[in-house]
Amino acid sequence: MTTIMDLMHFFIIVVIFGPLAYGLWHHFDLRRIAYRHAQRYCLQAGVQFLDQTIVLEKFSIARSTHSLLTFKRCFVFEFAAVGDRRYRGRITVLDGHIDSIELEPFKTLQQD
Repeated sequence: MTTIMDLMHFFIIVVIFGPLAYGLWHHFDLRRIAYRHAQRYCLQAGVQFLDQTIVLEKFSIARSTHSLLTFKRCFVFEFAAVGDRRYRGRITVLDGHIDSIELEPFKTLQQD
C-alpha cells in the first residue's frame, strides 16, 4: 500500500512541479536570447550596453499571430551613448520571439 501512495505522491509532484520547472527554464532561455539581441542592438546603434544585464519589467498575457494567447515579456536594460549618462532600453519578447527593441532618445557627439 505504501508503494502505491509513494507513486501517487511522486505523480502529483511531477504534475505540479514539472510544468513549473519547464516554465522557468523556458523563461531563462528567452531572457538569454533577449540579452543577446539587446547587446547586438546596442553595438549596431553605437552605444555601450551597461552592466551586462537585463531585467524583467513586465510579464503579461497578449494576443499572438500564431496562437490565440501567449505570454509577453518586457525586459529593460541600460546603455550609455556619450559620457556617464545612463539611458534605458526596452526589449519585448512575444510568442517566444523578439517583437521590438526600443532605445530612449540619447545624445550623440554631433549634438550640442
